[in-house]
Amino acid sequence: MSLERNELVALDLELTSGYGDIIPKIQIGHDLFNLIENNISIDKETKIYLKEKAVICHQKTKMMLFAEKCAIDNLNEFEISQNMEMPCLFGDNKTTLLYHTESTILFARNALDVVATIFHYIAFHERNDSFNKFAKKILKDESDKFICLKSYICEIDELNTHAFRLLCGSEKGRSLRDQIIHQTNIRLDYYEYKESSDKEMLFFVLDKGEVVIPYREFMRRFVIEVVEMISSISQKFTLDELRNRI
Repeated sequence: MSLERNELVALDLELTSGYGDIIPKIQIGHDLFNLIENNISIDKETKIYLKEKAVICHQKTKMMLFAEKCAIDNLNEFEISQNMEMPCLFGDNKTTLLYHTESTILFARNALDVVATIFHYIAFHERNDSFNKFAKKILKDESDKFICLKSYICEIDELNTHAFRLLCGSEKGRSLRDQIIHQTNIRLDYYEYKESSDKEMLFFVLDKGEVVIPYREFMRRFVIEVVEMISSISQKFTLDELRNRI
């Protein structure tokens, strides 16, 4: 499969379908295309292979965004039927919301693992489809080849609730993806959210209850951070390449 620039970049517009200005100036296709095409050390056949991975990354990202939209729509529909002083999330309503929420998280990690094939090959000329392994290898790299990229990954790694930490784990325990696959369901709970108000709001619960984030805020921020990671890492690669040429 051979893609022209316009075809790949057009996928950026498809990703924003139904999101309006929520994810502004998205340019995954543009950034990945430039990263692959402008690398002089990659042969033509490998570039075609990596472009195929870029398209798959787009598809996985689109599925993540669709799952998040379904989750929010489902929650809105559920809450219309509830007395918000004592909402009761259980049965099929809870199953459906968990389904779309966990799908959002799994497709997010899936998109990152697919794009890791591109990033790992650009950085190390090796094939590896683990975003977690790619990030760790960059953080451990002691050369001065990836200064911009390493600085960016260090920056988001310091943010405990950033999508990077949630999807790639930390020293404290498994990532959200691993918890879903190997251990448990994600935890959602209703709590009062204002003083002197009996109304409740749905929260996303992390770290065994130590961190609670309003559900809608968490989901929207999460998908935006995943999209930004893919584009930002592509751009940092380009900046490092330009810096190394000087």
